[in-house]
Amino acid sequence: MNFKRRIICLLLILLVYSAWAVTPVLAHAVLLRSNPQANAVLAQPPVQIELFFSESVEATLSTIKVFNTGGIEVDVGDVRVDASDPTRMTVSLHTIGDGIYTVTWKAVSSADGHQTTGTFPFAVGNVNADAVSAIQQSTSFRLPFSTLISKFLMLASLALSLGQRLFTALVWNPALQANRNAAVSAIARPAVWKKFYRVGLIGVLISIGIGILAQAGQSTGSELAFPWDLEMGRVLIETRLGVIWLSRLGLAMLSVWLAGRNESPLRDWSGFAANLTLLFTVTLTSHAAAEVHPLLPILADWIHLIGMTFWLGGLVYFFTSIRHIQQFDSQLRTKLTSLLTSQFSFNALIFVGLIGLTGFYSASLRIGSWPALLTSLYGHVLLIKQAFVAGLLSIAATNLLIISPRLKRDQLQGIETTGLVARFGKNLVLELTFAGLLLASVSFLTYIPPARIVSVTPELKSTQKVDDLKMEYPFHQAEWVKIRLCLQ
Repeated sequence: MNFKRRIICLLLILLVYSAWAVTPVLAHAVLLRSNPQANAVLAQPPVQIELFFSESVEATLSTIKVFNTGGIEVDVGDVRVDASDPTRMTVSLHTIGDGIYTVTWKAVSSADGHQTTGTFPFAVGNVNADAVSAIQQSTSFRLPFSTLISKFLMLASLALSLGQRLFTALVWNPALQANRNAAVSAIARPAVWKKFYRVGLIGVLISIGIGILAQAGQSTGSELAFPWDLEMGRVLIETRLGVIWLSRLGLAMLSVWLAGRNESPLRDWSGFAANLTLLFTVTLTSHAAAEVHPLLPILADWIHLIGMTFWLGGLVYFFTSIRHIQQFDSQLRTKLTSLLTSQFSFNALIFVGLIGLTGFYSASLRIGSWPALLTSLYGHVLLIKQAFVAGLLSIAATNLLIISPRLKRDQLQGIETTGLVARFGKNLVLELTFAGLLLASVSFLTYIPPARIVSVTPELKSTQKVDDLKMEYPFHQAEWVKIRLCLQ
């Protein structure tokens, strides 16, 4: 019990530290530069405003407005996203005279659906240049809690749905067949597995519903939009993100329909394929999709998620299978536990290897340097994630190198080891706890801006808000300056 308390205290310390540490990060679709530049004083009035962002922006949901000092809008309203360069957004201006003008913009990333907003001033003609330069440019990013819930629920539900088929094919069936006992080989799968699969499907549907409402809510400025809001229809029908959400809904409904059919290998594998495609759509709205050359990053991210699905979802089915075989006598239970443990550990090593390789590749894209790993919020959460992975690996190593060999030895000697089997079950409970925390950190990483975003704006002071957190930071071209993170 003391050990568990220490683990919990350590996790809390890591989370608090991450929240208060110095972090050089930007919002997702951050404004890199503009024409005219922020705080510029122009001799002649511009004919349009031109903005460049770090990611492609969604034309339907992104806006630019320009106001004079009297609060009157002076733009034409023809906001356009360049088809040849979707990071460039423009709006034309009416004929304007001397004075100070304020540009306000809203950019929704077409890759992940995250929204940023900001303002900056510029001036025309004979105005006080010092007064113009004193006006600060601002950028804000709000992270709705509902989006985190939706992503966590989606990943956890898919782990249950995909994990069952993977565990059955790679662990359960081979372990029973290796026993070479007809009676044992015919053991039915635990009845609770079917319930887990249905819970997974229900969870996917709920996460899709929350995700759609949260996506539309970002455009309306609320946590969740109402289903009848006009913005809801625009998101679903007119955007790439809407196509992805509707595809997820269609795949989820297909999985539900297949689950209601008579059991057969074809039905099971068809459901697995539908759920695997659902997992791929998660990758399509990840940081990997925002890369300049996204094919390899997307593939790596998908493989990473598949590995986590087997590891985390498989743990649930591994735990329930161990409980299921408690109905047998001690000697047979020891033998089956040994076979299941060996089979699961062998496959886990393969999937953990894939997780490690793809994770290292993705981290190199998102972080870019050791200083960024140690000083960015993204890097801090990534380190916390690795702490959870280390905990899982430590428990898995104990099971593989200590408990599994002892179970195998006792099995060969015909010794009953009920105490060792019980200890193994406790290790699985602790492993499941770490798995849940790992899944939560992965969900959070999806919505944290990567550390490897470099601004090309000559000078910019910006403000970022994430719920009740406020970050203010100045930064210069090709150079990061420390960011002060404080409670709002």
